Amino acid sequence: MGLARISIVAFVFVFFFACSSSKVHSGKGGEKIDEINFRVVSAEMVSWKGAIDGTTGDRLTIKLTGNKIKEVIPDSVWYDQYKGFRSSYTANGDTLILKGSYSASDKVKLVDLESGNKTDGSVKVKAPHEYQGEALVRFYLSGQPKFVVVEKFRKIKQ
Repeated sequence: MGLARISIVAFVFVFFFACSSSKVHSGKGGEKIDEINFRVVSAEMVSWKGAIDGTTGDRLTIKLTGNKIKEVIPDSVWYDQYKGFRSSYTANGDTLILKGSYSASDKVKLVDLESGNKTDGSVKVKAPHEYQGEALVRFYLSGQPKFVVVEKFRKIKQ
């Protein structure tokens, strides 16, 4: 009975900490770029159609908890291989909520994530690092960029 209980506790401990942190790798060698101990509580994506004919896009909401939530400044989110946006955020206790929207419509103004310049229409944006998952989130901590990977979005129909 004691050995089974120890095995269960060890499994839960390893599973919890393996799921709590996200690693981002860059380059073909797969060297580690950074690790931050945030846990994605929820990640939702709503695809929308605008009132103007031909305007469509995605609205994303990502909720995170973890160490240093109150110390980071969220910046950008990249997803779907070529889409991205600067996120807005709110902190509620130990939970950080990121929100943002992307549109590939030529009738919508987009912001280039690196230069901050606004452009018309669809702009392909490239994440600063390769990642495994559905999205990459960049934060700044003490002026240094840190990254977290969102493994999967829950898709919601509007």
